[in-house]
This record gives sequence, C-alpha cells and structure tokens, in this order.
Amino acid sequence: MFKKTLVLSLAIAVMLLGLFVGSSAAQNNVASVSKRGSFFVLPKIDTTNGKDTIVMIGNDAAAGVRIKCYWMDDWQYTWDFEVDLTAYQPLWFSAKTGVGSKSISQFGEGHGELKCWAINVPATENSPEQLRKFNYLYANAIIIDPNLGRAFEYNAWSFYLDSLPADLSGALNLAGGEYDFCPGYLIYNFFAENAVLDAKLGPAFGESTLSLSPCTQDLRQDREPICAKAKFDVWNENENKLTGAYQCIKCWFEGVLSEIGTLTWDQCDLNGKCKVTGVGGSKFTKATLKTNLGRFRVSPDTFTACRNVFAWYEQDYETVYDVCQPEFRHKTPFLGVLLTDVAIGVPPAPVNAWAGSTGTTAGIFDQVTQDGGFKPRVLWDADNSFSAPKQ
Repeated sequence: MFKKTLVLSLAIAVMLLGLFVGSSAAQNNVASVSKRGSFFVLPKIDTTNGKDTIVMIGNDAAAGVRIKCYWMDDWQYTWDFEVDLTAYQPLWFSAKTGVGSKSISQFGEGHGELKCWAINVPATENSPEQLRKFNYLYANAIIIDPNLGRAFEYNAWSFYLDSLPADLSGALNLAGGEYDFCPGYLIYNFFAENAVLDAKLGPAFGESTLSLSPCTQDLRQDREPICAKAKFDVWNENENKLTGAYQCIKCWFEGVLSEIGTLTWDQCDLNGKCKVTGVGGSKFTKATLKTNLGRFRVSPDTFTACRNVFAWYEQDYETVYDVCQPEFRHKTPFLGVLLTDVAIGVPPAPVNAWAGSTGTTAGIFDQVTQDGGFKPRVLWDADNSFSAPKQ
C-alpha cells in the first residue's frame, strides 16, 4: 500500500511539474515588455500639439549590431532608417526631430508607431540585408507634453528569435518556432471616463487613449492594407459584463475609448453616408459602466462587421471600392498601450497627469485555428545597397 501511494504521489508530482514547466515554457515564447529580443515594437509615438516622444534603445551584448526600423503614421505611411549600436551601447533620439545620440530619419508631426529588428550588414554591394538572430535588444519610449508638464514612459514589446527562417529577407514570422508568438489577447484594468475616487481630493479620470499595433503588417513600399477588427469585452467592479464593443482597424489604430462608435472614416461610402469605424465607446464611461473601475479584454475577431467601413467612390462617383478586400482581412492579434488622463489634487487647480499601461497578455495566438493558417507576420523590403557600419 505504501509503495502504491508513493508511486501515485510521485506520478502526480511529475505531472504537476510538467504542467508548471509547460506553462512556463508557453509564457516564454510570447512577446513581452519585460525581456530582450531581436525585434521590438513601440505601438505609441506622439509628436502632436507640442508633444514629443523620446525613443531609447539598448544593446545588452558584448558585440555590435545594426537594426532596421520603420515608422508608421496614422495615415499608414511608412518609411525606414537604420542605426548601429556598439557593444553594450544605449542610444536615444527625438521622434519629432530625429536628433539624439545618433541622427535618424525623423517622424515629424503626428501619431504612429515604431518597429525595429536586428539585421546583418550586407557583405557586398547588391547583397540583400538579412534578418539576424541577436536577442539582446530592448527599448522604451517617453512621451513628453511640455504644455501640461507631464510625461509617460513605457517599455517596448519584444520578440525573441528562436530560429532564423529560410527566407532571411522577406518576413518576420510571429508564430513561434522563429520569432515569438503574439499574445492571444490583451487585458487592461481602467478607471472609467468621468470616474472620481474622492469628491474633494480626487483623483478624477478623463479620456483613455488606446494604441493598437496589429501583429500582421505590411511595411513594404508596394504594401497592401491590413484590415483587422479588435473586439472588446468589458467588466465592471460588480462582475457585470458588457459586450458588443469593437473597433475596425486598417494597419494601425489609436483612439479615445469613449469615442469608439462616434467617429467616422474620412471617406464616405454609399450615397454620401459615412460609416462609423467602431461600436460601444460608452461602455468605457462611468455613466454606462456604473462603477469607477473596470477591466477590458482586447481580442482579435473576424472582419465581417467592418465590411465597407474603409470604402470610397471610384472616379466615376458610382462604383464603390472597399479598401479592405477579403484577401486583406485578417483575424490578427495586437500589441498595445493604454494612456489615461488623470487630474490630481483639489479643484479648481488640479495637476494634470498621465497614467498608462502596456497591459497583460494571455495565451498565444494560434494561427492554425484562428486565422485559417495565416501566420501573423511583418513584411519588409530588404535594401540591396552596401553600406559600412556607422561608428
């Protein structure tokens, strides 16, 4: 009896250890804001209305590396630059001006994101750039608002590169085996818009702005649009669930959560009617949520409800063209940053501050079951021109 009990106990212990190790391993192959990698994403760049974003990149290796970076703005324009980091080097630059430790291509005025990854320097003229396994990169950004005297810092989403793909100059495959998986979904705690924790002392919470970078993107010069849909499930403090909120996305998204469902696409479609790009923004306000605090989940969803949202008339003013053709619609996961306006102190002179989060991840995105076998990936143009490393 003792032997049977001992054997059973050992079997259970081994099983539990296997579950623990498997769970740990599963978490280690998902993009994260708390690790190094060969590829990273800063989903929020803001240089509007006097603001600037200071980008900081670090190399935690005893060897130098070249990185290739792409800006993308809210009009889905992309442009690239490259920069070299020596061993253990940190560097910084202003997104607005491109000035910093090393001068780079400036972002200018606007909203957008930044993606960077390690590459090999072309060996000879006409040899293409190639992806490089260099899991020592990390980055963060500080968004500065001098007008209101506030700032917010967040860490980049980093992807570890486990094994180089067969094609070193075409795509970053974000589906495990090569680069890390993208998360299955994102989770955020948030204070509802117009929530006040203390009537006399505050703090009082204003707008929350969410920036989302789809894991499937085309950064090439001759790129195709990537159309996606983010589904929001919202809960209040009483565990009441509010469903039905979603946001249609073309390439990249940033918006105030409470304004989802009120803003229209710049181009109108049939008979001059404009379609909203989302539904359910009121769920993020105190009036609808009914409690100060809530939580929401951002999940990838099918594009069906977003058809003809990003559509316009052809030159004949009769034919309607939907930019998001079926081949461009993807159920793709997201990387994000949430930023909330907070008033701290006693009215009428509270201090305006920012509070923010990159969110918490859950699970992995399995492309086989979730997007018909299409792998989340970032497409890019490899430069064929030779250039020596910059010192």
